[in-house]
Amino acid sequence: MDKKVGLVLGGGGARGIAHIAYLNALDELDIKPDVIVGSGIGALVGALYSAGISPDEMVGILEELDYRRTKGLNNYSFKDSKFGVLDAIGLEEYLELVLPIKIFDRLYTPLKIVAANYETRKQHVFDKGKLVPAVRASVSVPGIFSPIEVEEEIFIDGGSINPLPIDVIRDEVDVLLAVDVSGKAATDLEISVASTANDLSQCYQILTGALIAEKLKNTPVEVMAAPELAGVQFLDFFNYENILDAMDEDIDAFKVEVCKLLKPELLSKSGKPAKKAEPAPKKKADEKPIRGIDAKMEDIELMEELLDEEPAAKKEKPAKPVKAAAQPKPKKAEKEADDELVVPEGMSKGKAKRLAKRAAKQAEAEAYLAMLEKELAEDGELNEFDDFE
Repeated sequence: MDKKVGLVLGGGGARGIAHIAYLNALDELDIKPDVIVGSGIGALVGALYSAGISPDEMVGILEELDYRRTKGLNNYSFKDSKFGVLDAIGLEEYLELVLPIKIFDRLYTPLKIVAANYETRKQHVFDKGKLVPAVRASVSVPGIFSPIEVEEEIFIDGGSINPLPIDVIRDEVDVLLAVDVSGKAATDLEISVASTANDLSQCYQILTGALIAEKLKNTPVEVMAAPELAGVQFLDFFNYENILDAMDEDIDAFKVEVCKLLKPELLSKSGKPAKKAEPAPKKKADEKPIRGIDAKMEDIELMEELLDEEPAAKKEKPAKPVKAAAQPKPKKAEKEADDELVVPEGMSKGKAKRLAKRAAKQAEAEAYLAMLEKELAEDGELNEFDDFE
């Protein structure tokens, strides 16, 4: 019997960008969580992933954001305490635009989101209804975002009550994977910089660290990941590239532990995972769709196949099986290209992979556009001589 896997994504502001690297690692191992629970930034990343947005697409979202006003928490001047320092309405509008699925029970992966009830001071777990208000509630860090009212109740940041909600799904799964992005002790530089914002950030980090340590005493976790993330401030989202580049060693260690439990066949004799998992078999029609942009490309390819099909009466040759057998070739080529990846001196392996993928996608998009232009031009030439009666 396959083991049921649960994934816990903790809170920690910009440090939660590290969640993207861990999700990418699971994708590379072809391991899909059966359920995800998130708090704070973990709720946001978990919602994106569960809605079908791949780790690569999340990095693309970070690349597109405007960071002129997000150069760290120290650069913000606090507004009045009722509204916080960031535009929460803008966040909700952006999530409505970006999330392809906005209802819990339609998500590709079951998701639970933790928030704190402002009035009762108790934990609340969202797992049904609208997704965006739940995410907005879980990221509502006091002083940063204003509290939000959902169904006549007021909610604030999930990290203030349960920054790493391992207990929420412990009884539902066989293997629990948890990612704690609360960070480690402050650096000498952070200690030397005296500011109200910095002090509040450090205070919040101490608080969440204590809550997580207490929770771990009573809740066992099979694989616990806790990247150091030294020097990363709460709102340093502009620093996403450096955060992801610093994750290589943590990700390698995470893969080893996950493989020991779930895919020991992928471990080499040295005890390390193989460079890349073998591609998964093509999904059947009754299975869940492929994630994100890849799903859209799959739809386009399917539509082209249907348009090119001959009438049923003429189908005598078993063309489909032959075509299906040839389909893994592009993935094999992709695997070989990944194995032959050359990492320039001074660049991390993670960044080299991202740049290579970005270049490949751009080349593929340009080739596709060129093909469409050619087809449109040919159609135009034909239409000039068509006789429409």
